[in-house]
Amino acid sequence: MRFLTKNGCAFFQKPSIALPVAETEIRDDVIHTVVAECSENQEARQLGSHNALPSLITREVAIDPPLFDDRCDSLLSDIKDSEGHDKFPHYHTKGKTCPFLQSRNKNKHAYCPAQKSDVRSVCPALNTMANHGYISRDGRELSFSDIYSGLMACYGLSAALAFVLTIGGFLLIKRSPIRLPSWFPFFGTVTNPDGSQTPAGILDLHLIGLHGGIEYDASLVHHDTKPEQRYPPLEIDESWVTDLVGDVQPAANGHNRTTVMQNPGSSWRTFATNDYKSTLVSAADVGYMRKRRGREILPKKLDGVHAEIARGEAIVLGMWEHTSNGKSGIPLPWLLTFLAEEKLPENGTWRPMHKQGLLDVVKRSKAIRNVQNER
Repeated sequence: MRFLTKNGCAFFQKPSIALPVAETEIRDDVIHTVVAECSENQEARQLGSHNALPSLITREVAIDPPLFDDRCDSLLSDIKDSEGHDKFPHYHTKGKTCPFLQSRNKNKHAYCPAQKSDVRSVCPALNTMANHGYISRDGRELSFSDIYSGLMACYGLSAALAFVLTIGGFLLIKRSPIRLPSWFPFFGTVTNPDGSQTPAGILDLHLIGLHGGIEYDASLVHHDTKPEQRYPPLEIDESWVTDLVGDVQPAANGHNRTTVMQNPGSSWRTFATNDYKSTLVSAADVGYMRKRRGREILPKKLDGVHAEIARGEAIVLGMWEHTSNGKSGIPLPWLLTFLAEEKLPENGTWRPMHKQGLLDVVKRSKAIRNVQNER
């Protein structure tokens, strides 16, 4: 092990690893290190590190060399053998590349959840696109083209369907889909609800969540926007995700609405395993979910436009539909993971195999609405 300093940056190095250190403080025989961003750190590569470590990893490393070596080995093992996003928080800059995934030679569309500096909305479809790098992973500075092309690439939507969804999204939050230069008189910049300004035709995932635009009450997994707020809470209520299991008919291995309600401590993850992959969620099941949530928000009621937007699961049904034992639908684990973790199926490896068209979505949305309107 060697201790090096180069260009004012300190390094601990052993043959297999180099840790670029932003700050070092010796206290009680412990060096507290904060590992700086090094996915593009030339010094780290010159020192022969074959692992680009993510930023802001806090580690306590004892001065004793053998113990330090053990810590290095443990750190390398963590990076190699686990997903590691929670253990090693990092930053996503503008673009679709995740430095953590890149450092591990992962597929460019591998899953990485939102990091602390990222922005997200309450729309699982858009958040999933960001988590998989189909749009900028930080969720910022998104143009019409970014979202339009991302929808087609991520979900296999037809050009017509992607266009309708994207143009509708911009218009419903009262934003121009046309990008104009910032110097353009009157229309070049737009003032956001928080007072900041962005070029016309550019938005981020937070802005998309403006209440009354695309966003609506009666979400399946998010609480409603409070009266004094302009944006809904982003936190996903995992108990609400579990509640969805009780709306599936026939019951998932006997877990109907009554049994789910009687076991409030049960987790949706119980039902997100391969044991439940043969349990399919149909358009009718989604209709029951939507009907229940509609009752739960009374006396509030969605208007016609937002009721139609709320049936967005019709798109998901078309993308992932299977048929088994006379029932068509999507595997229960896929829906739960999509809503709870905003992640594509098959541990994030699913890729579209066919085009999802506008008429297909209209047909499935009608099937959901028919169940909602049943008395």
